[in-house]
Amino acid sequence: MDYLEGFLIGPVWTDTDYETRRHTAVHFFVAALVGIYYIFLQIFPDRQKLIDSIPWPYSLVIFISLMLITPLIACFYYRIPIYVRPLILCLYVFKFLMGFWLLLQLTLPLYVLKTEGLQEYIFEEVNKNIETAINWFNFLGYLFSMVLGIIAGGLWLVLRFVLIMLIVIAIPLAVFIIIKLLQYGLDSVVARFFSKNKQVY
Repeated sequence: MDYLEGFLIGPVWTDTDYETRRHTAVHFFVAALVGIYYIFLQIFPDRQKLIDSIPWPYSLVIFISLMLITPLIACFYYRIPIYVRPLILCLYVFKFLMGFWLLLQLTLPLYVLKTEGLQEYIFEEVNKNIETAINWFNFLGYLFSMVLGIIAGGLWLVLRFVLIMLIVIAIPLAVFIIIKLLQYGLDSVVARFFSKNKQVY
């Protein structure tokens, strides 16, 4: 519970050791889930209707509202009864979800994957890459050029796949970090404001 509070509410408000530990793996994991879901929606475009259930610009309004409201709620989080706190944490989860929701709404229309003939396209790309790699090693003779071409072509395909996955993960990861930084900034401003008011009174 302490970790979840630190991760969602942030280090400004929580009294845990969340801030002193690295949490890179969790951020990568969340970003990877978003990236995988993006690929899923590209492969199965019929499922993109779910994204339209909260259409633009309502999703943006909801996200901005949550970004502004949650720091105020966080001020009183530890005064709230324990049985109510999970609902507050769910609100934070929904806020991050809306951030990724916006990302998907903005990025999905930028590239439309043609699923028709996708399998044939993949096989064609594999054959083309291997054939090109084999031609690189023609000077070694038929047998060696064939073996090295298959290996080099396969490695190039794997490298391309890894690069695509890194890009797909890097974008939601960057958005995640930006949201966390914005939250930290807003939390700091609100915390400073409330601390000044306490000093006055």
